Amino acid sequence: MIRLFNELFIKIGLKFGKIDMDDPDQVAARIKSFEAINLRYYNINAVLMMILQSFSIPVNIWPQVKGHFFYRGQIFHKDKPFTSKSRISYNPKPGKDIGRANLPYRSTFYASSALDTAAIESCQDELRKTTSKEFNVVIGEWELTKDIETCMICHAEDTQKVGTDVGEAAVAIEPLMRKGKTEDQYQALLKVNIFFAKQFAKKEIKHPNDYLFSALCANTIIRSKNPDLQPEALWYPSVAYKYKGFNVVFKHQLIDNNELILRRVFHYRLKFNNPNTYPEITKINETTIIEGDVIIW
Repeated sequence: MIRLFNELFIKIGLKFGKIDMDDPDQVAARIKSFEAINLRYYNINAVLMMILQSFSIPVNIWPQVKGHFFYRGQIFHKDKPFTSKSRISYNPKPGKDIGRANLPYRSTFYASSALDTAAIESCQDELRKTTSKEFNVVIGEWELTKDIETCMICHAEDTQKVGTDVGEAAVAIEPLMRKGKTEDQYQALLKVNIFFAKQFAKKEIKHPNDYLFSALCANTIIRSKNPDLQPEALWYPSVAYKYKGFNVVFKHQLIDNNELILRRVFHYRLKFNNPNTYPEITKINETTIIEGDVIIW
């Protein structure tokens, strides 16, 4: 009921009314208000209206050339690893769970830029749910067969401290952010970029709604209907891998059109001895034999 009242108050302008998105002071004040609320008491519609009345979701284009490999992992609970390509691809009928980059009932192909990142990411839900510290994971290696435009999330300060190329990406993107803008407009846009980057880098998740800002950002970018701005993937630093790896969200049409192709499949075992360190990762098996939908080990 509280969520519905919040949606009503926002809709009629009693909460989070429209601001000037080119004014850095107004943008800073709105972000401060956003960061202070408890998202548990706001539904998806309310948060989307809050965003739309405050600023546009920024898209920082980052080219991705064909020939690169990406990795997607899934835990299996029986003795035998998965034997179908469709089982380790995206879920065509996803449930109601909200994720860092996905909304309920929206199919999303999550992957990672490296195998170890994908392995660690795939265990996170079970680590929160169970006392088990050892998991078997099937990891698919997918090849991108065409050049695409992606969006890079790179403006959170914490993610720039770990020695990856996140900071270099932010520097490379800056001239594009400044192009055609006044200094105030640029500063306002920079604050918005930092806000969303912090949402993707958020570590303390107390309720699924804590993902709403990042999930709505990702959904808006990936499903953009702007013909001049249609990125087919989104990059952001992996929280599970302590920002040293990257996660990538692809449009599932790349799978459907055979532009992101499964080339190899691995069976790995992960053992988490200490939550503050990386797990032990052991390769058990691998195969390149994929016939139609069937994975042959």
